[in-house]
Amino acid sequence: MNVIIAGGGKLGFALAEDAVANGHDVVMIDQNPSVIERIEPKLDLGSVVGHAAGYEVLIEAGVRDCDVFVAATVSDELNIISAIMAGKLGASVTMARVRNPEFSSQVSFVRDSLGITHLLNPDLEAAREIATLIRFPEALSVETFAGGRISMVELVVEPGTILDGISLKNFKGRCGDLLVCVVRRGETVFVPDGEVVLQAGDHIHVTGEIDRLAGLYRTMGTEARRIRSMLIIGGGRITYYLLALTQKAKIAVKVIETKRDVAEKLLAEYPWVNMTMGDGTDYDFLEDAGLSDYDLVLPLTGIDEENALIAMYAKQHERLKVVTKVNRTHMLPLLSRLGIETMITPVRVTADFVLRQLRSLEASAGQAAVALYRLEDHAIEVSEFYVQAENGITGRPLFELDLQPGVLVASLVREHQVIFPDGRETIKMGDHVVIVSYEGTVATLGDIIRQKR
Repeated sequence: MNVIIAGGGKLGFALAEDAVANGHDVVMIDQNPSVIERIEPKLDLGSVVGHAAGYEVLIEAGVRDCDVFVAATVSDELNIISAIMAGKLGASVTMARVRNPEFSSQVSFVRDSLGITHLLNPDLEAAREIATLIRFPEALSVETFAGGRISMVELVVEPGTILDGISLKNFKGRCGDLLVCVVRRGETVFVPDGEVVLQAGDHIHVTGEIDRLAGLYRTMGTEARRIRSMLIIGGGRITYYLLALTQKAKIAVKVIETKRDVAEKLLAEYPWVNMTMGDGTDYDFLEDAGLSDYDLVLPLTGIDEENALIAMYAKQHERLKVVTKVNRTHMLPLLSRLGIETMITPVRVTADFVLRQLRSLEASAGQAAVALYRLEDHAIEVSEFYVQAENGITGRPLFELDLQPGVLVASLVREHQVIFPDGRETIKMGDHVVIVSYEGTVATLGDIIRQKR
């Protein structure tokens, strides 16, 4: 497909990288020649230097034959105008990054009345991820499927616990109706089979219903603590959205902010917040602010290095749950090795959504994923499909299907029933199917089986 991306910043580059890797023809628009010069040696794409809302620029970029146009500049207003123009000039699908809360309250109008197919708000999606993590304090990451019926949580196998040394073929009998879908052991990430034996230090992704996962915590001997207080460093847009999402949860909140105008704006909307002016990278200031008294610490400033330093200091208090915002994806492996385990990356959340849209446009009816998450530095993909019609996969026992190596049918949701299938189970029309696979293996539901040559 022909994809045009306006804006070569962190989000624009991530989107272009995904689109190129998935075989699409990409053209990047940016008015800064140095941005284009930086990107061109790294990615096989075309480029146009110019204003994202310039008529001649859009025509030169090929908007008349464009399948997907994404406006990802730093300006919400420019993104909206650019996406509207692209749609009028022939782009089939248009997307615009819009982060300002004032615009977010008008999503339906902007989308429906102005003809923009999708509005992308990385900060709102990051806030939603944090709100989900608050429900699972012991998890390092959480993904949800089938309208929240199924969750997938990342846990660490601690030495001496029930998980240390357990064979996965015995996991269900010992831990309940749950499934281990992914294992990271050292630098190796794999989709396990029943013969795998868990070891202390393994990072595992476990899927199941919420109450079953809560039971796993009890089985592990881990107290399922509730988040009753959180300390947020940085009063920007993610904080704004997070407070809206959690204000009914009765969580005591303190926000540390350096800019008075930002603090006053936040307090005007959320007067119940305990606002403190100061530098969150000053460790003495953090201790005076009561760092160790909080259940959750959230470094959410606009500077990755500051967030990393705050997170590393906070991690010295073992009881604290720390969730860190990181914008630059190339920093993630390093920060993970430094012990910062739970990181929120707004760019990645948005890139996953856009990639799913690209795959959906290529898929035949009823074959496209309705949800897509990438885990373990993109090594693993978890896709949810809704089976809308009978096909070559439905109605046949799973053991009869010639599944691709590394493909796992993790769960089925059939009406009100959650099923963790064995080989005798069948996929039926109307099912929600969660598939775990290696990167790039499964773009449509039909891809789970080996293709005949």
